[in-house]
Amino acid sequence: MKINTSLAQFKKRHKDKKLVCQKGWWQFSRHPNFFFDWLQWLGFAICAAQPGWSLLALLSPAVLLFIFLKITIPLTEKQALITRPETYKAYMEKTSVFVPKIKR
Repeated sequence: MKINTSLAQFKKRHKDKKLVCQKGWWQFSRHPNFFFDWLQWLGFAICAAQPGWSLLALLSPAVLLFIFLKITIPLTEKQALITRPETYKAYMEKTSVFVPKIKR
């Protein structure tokens, strides 16, 4: 499976603002950019964790996860439902919100 389609390429090719990108990582997660950003910060925290400071190192990715799941993603999805209600609602029903999930 080839996964190299970027959101910018999709927007450049499709001028219709009602369409939803479902290529590349966007077919597995509605917000793969947020997921992989969070995963990167989790990796940094794991690398930085030392005995006695592990919980403090994990604070940053925990806060970032909270911001993504409770603030950024709900606001982004609210706007998407306003601008393209039918297509985005159908996309929401079949695609994971955060963690990429392979469809059966």
